[in-house]
Amino acid sequence: MNIREANVNDAVDVTKMYRKLYDEEFSPDALIPIDNYNFISKIFIAQEQNEKIGFIWINFIEYGESKYGYIEDLYVEPLFRNKGHGTMLVKKAKNFFLEKSAMAVFVSLKGNNDNIVKFYHKQEFNECEGLWFHFSKKN
Repeated sequence: MNIREANVNDAVDVTKMYRKLYDEEFSPDALIPIDNYNFISKIFIAQEQNEKIGFIWINFIEYGESKYGYIEDLYVEPLFRNKGHGTMLVKKAKNFFLEKSAMAVFVSLKGNNDNIVKFYHKQEFNECEGLWFHFSKKN
């Protein structure tokens, strides 16, 4: 498997997967803005040969001395789940945030899914108030 940074040529495929994540219709007029950022935002693609099988969308925010990461979304196609692809995508994101000296990395969950909670615990994230998790190198 290869994980690489998404580029504008991936916008249609990432948008299709993103819409699957939220059970929404895909509209080619509303693509994910891969090349237009107000802060550091990246999308990493998981690929098996030439097939795009998942992505992680992350944001890095710097407020003066404070530096934080946020996992916006994580998606892996159903046939490729439970095979370590999500773990590799999260690892790529955590490495990016560590290179940027992020103080903590946050993720929020939509809904209460025990499998997702267990997944983030395995990725060394700790629960915060509500459905927030965080990872920091001080765990």
